[in-house]
Amino acid sequence: MDMSSSTNMSLGAADIRENRERRGLTQEEFAEEVGVDVTVVKAWESGERLVPKRRMASVRSVLGMDEFTESFGRQALSRRVGELAKQRREELGIGRVPFSKEIGLGSDRTLVQFEFGRTVPIDSSLMKIEKGLGWRIGAVEGILRMVNRKASEVLMEELDAEDALTLERASHGLPGVAPLAFVSNEDLIAELDRRLASYVMPAPRPYGQHLKKDVQDLYGLAASTNSEHLEDDDPADS
Repeated sequence: MDMSSSTNMSLGAADIRENRERRGLTQEEFAEEVGVDVTVVKAWESGERLVPKRRMASVRSVLGMDEFTESFGRQALSRRVGELAKQRREELGIGRVPFSKEIGLGSDRTLVQFEFGRTVPIDSSLMKIEKGLGWRIGAVEGILRMVNRKASEVLMEELDAEDALTLERASHGLPGVAPLAFVSNEDLIAELDRRLASYVMPAPRPYGQHLKKDVQDLYGLAASTNSEHLEDDDPADS
């Protein structure tokens, strides 16, 4: 970050208070480090007074705001997520233009802006990218809400869908698997049905034994020579 430009930025009351608390400083400790009276700090945090330009650099330095901007916050997280998006797309071995076309974005402009951390797509565009990369739907926004999380510590596994292993195998050209972006809805539903069927549990043995015996008894009754059970009811009785 350009320090000359950052020091000229104004600081709001909330900026000062939140960053002071994030650093674990009391108002008195912060005032001492900056070199002002604690009443001045209270005035800054209440919005009664603005930080003068001559104090701006020291205030930002004590609060660690330039370091925070580079490593924490939504913008830092956006850059990290963009890096991971580029990494995954390259693992899949597909360029930006064909990838954008395949997932239904049309132009690759949205993807370029996303991968370089400039802007985060919204709504359906973001969902298409997440699905194409094998990430959970909503995973990106979940990461971006972790404003106190150090961006460099965000890992691919935190974004991946449960079947990311399938995606990884496909990226290495292994047979029998394909990235989710290239699997039809019909195939996904069929696979879901197959997996659900595997979870159907057989009846417990005691119940199964009783059921088998009941069926055998019914067959035995029907096959017996007892005319009471084999012949039709007497029409005269009806």
